[in-house]
Parts: sequence; structure tokens; C-alpha cells
Amino acid sequence: MLTILWRRLGESFLQSRVAVLDTWFSHTLALDYNRYQKTKKKSTFVWHSLIKNYIRGVVPTRSARMAWYTDIDTVYVPLNWGKGHWVAAAIDLRLGHVFILDPLIIKNDKRKLPRHMKPIVEMLPIAIKEIVKKESLTCPVPKVFSYERVIDVYQNDRTGDCGPLTVKFIELHAQGLGLDGLTDETVDEMRMRFAVDVYDEFVVSLRG
Repeated sequence: MLTILWRRLGESFLQSRVAVLDTWFSHTLALDYNRYQKTKKKSTFVWHSLIKNYIRGVVPTRSARMAWYTDIDTVYVPLNWGKGHWVAAAIDLRLGHVFILDPLIIKNDKRKLPRHMKPIVEMLPIAIKEIVKKESLTCPVPKVFSYERVIDVYQNDRTGDCGPLTVKFIELHAQGLGLDGLTDETVDEMRMRFAVDVYDEFVVSLRG
């Protein structure tokens, strides 16, 4: 779904200095977090090549370079919380702040947020300082990124909708559109559209 979204709106996103990354970015950070915690001197931490490439703007299936700070100011990534719930994160690089777009806020109360957000908010500032060229950093990078969960977001308590909604939230938020105008009926239509698009793109073309 994210690949299709980028193929459809990627050029527009790039003009707005926006990048949309796939699940591998946040997944890799989460997998490396324990190793990161055990590293006493963070500047010596050995970053996964995928993380280095994504920050430098070398992203699989993307034709354009998307180097952070040089080309990109806002990065959207899907986050999987507890292996059962998807949310979108909008990372404002200039502010050092993460906006969480959650389609079911009651699924995780705010006491759980620090644990979920640690890999992003703790590792990214160090990664940026180590990987981004110093001449590209025209604003200070905080020691830890701040974050907040956006409240004015459509809420959906049906099982199985959080994945497609995460993609839809990225699409709408990246274009400066509201996230509170969706309804259960429009979500049903959205899911069907995603299913048709994915089948057409990756299984059998429906155009011929």
C-alpha cells in the first residue's frame, strides 16, 4: 500500500520535502534498540546499512534521492506497536518532533507510549548526528526527539483496519488534510480500493 501511495503521490511529496518510508525502517530501529542501549558510547554504535541509506536518501524502489535535511524536512513511517496495532509517525526533522497518528487511541494508553517511542526518539538524533553531513544540519538536533499523539483523528474500533488507516493517515496528513472526516463507510470503500490496487499492482493487472 505504501509503495502504491508513493508511486501515485511521490513527486508531489518530494516537492513538499516529504518522504514516506516503508516498515523496514522502524522495524530495523526496533530490532537494534537493545544493542543500542548496551553501547556505552553512542557515537561508536554501528548503524545498520539500511538505516544509513534511508537517512542519506537511498531508498529501495525510489528513483529520487531523499537525503534528510538536504531534500527532506518531514519523514512519515508506519510503526507497529505490540505486533498487533499500526500507527503512523510524522517526524518533523527541523523541530525534532514526532506527531503520532493513531486510529485507535484507547488501544494504548499514554503510559505505554514511552516504551513504544524509545527507538525513534532516542536513536534518531544520534543517527542524524553521525550520518547526516554537518553542512546540511542548519538547525540544532535535540538529544531526544519530543512526541505527541494527535487527538483530532478518526477513531476506528474494528479489528483489521489500523493498517490501511495508517497508510491513509499518511496520505492525508502529508497533503495537509484533516484526519477526522473519515467514517466507517468511507473506510470500507478505502479498504476495497486498497485491495483492488494491490491486486492490480502486484498479482494480476486488471487493466488489460
